[in-house]
Amino acid sequence: MEHFGDLTEELLLAVERLALGKGRLEVMESVVRDVEQLVMGPALKVTPQAQLKATLVGSAACGLATRQSDLDFAVSRTVAGGSFEGGRDEELKVLTSLAARCGERGLFDKAEVIPMRSKAPSILKCVHRRSGIQCDLVIRHGTGGVNAGIAK
Repeated sequence: MEHFGDLTEELLLAVERLALGKGRLEVMESVVRDVEQLVMGPALKVTPQAQLKATLVGSAACGLATRQSDLDFAVSRTVAGGSFEGGRDEELKVLTSLAARCGERGLFDKAEVIPMRSKAPSILKCVHRRSGIQCDLVIRHGTGGVNAGIAK
């Protein structure tokens, strides 16, 4: 598709808003900000040397979200490398600490860490209190992207 500057971008944004509805996009943007606030707060005791950041991945990040879509996030460190190298133990400690924060901050309900025994990453599932949108957070490992099976 040939691009014609701002006009193409505006048309694509208009199509996206028509598909989801402007209100739904604004709600999703609010959820993203709240997840960022959740992970970017004071350093967790399990990772005191590094702040964390959340990156939207999956269907919403690709512009393929539907009204029923959840929001998927990859959590990484903001220090050199950005990935977690500590394996399952560190992954579970970080997700458990974030789950505790969900209740403390009052932004999310039903926070539950689901440990995985396969190569798939463990997941923190929570529900955004104001919107009811399901959020899944996983730990970004290694030098690449999110572990296989998470990005939809």
